[in-house]
Amino acid sequence: MFTLQDIPKDTIIFGGIKKNVFISWEEVEWLDDYVLKHIKSICLFNEKGFYIDDKLSQINSSYYINHSHEPNCHHDLQNDIYYSIRKIKKGEELTCYYLPQERDWNEK
Repeated sequence: MFTLQDIPKDTIIFGGIKKNVFISWEEVEWLDDYVLKHIKSICLFNEKGFYIDDKLSQINSSYYINHSHEPNCHHDLQNDIYYSIRKIKKGEELTCYYLPQERDWNEK
């Protein structure tokens, strides 16, 4: 995800998202494999289901912020707010440092 304008330091980019809701896999068994794979790529899940903060048709853009060891955003997990930790220039990719337990890929 890339910015369309300069963002000053300490600006809330995504804020106060709704409370997470647990959805069982049985509730969405009618979805095709492509959609289920996408859900697993952006949501916390386990063998029983997944957590999401909105309707499946209205997934928040914050799901698309990539990981970086030199991020320009911070995700305050307690308040579920993303904010800029430095000035971000127009056209720059938004990045955040994901904690090890949030990562579902292998780093080399």
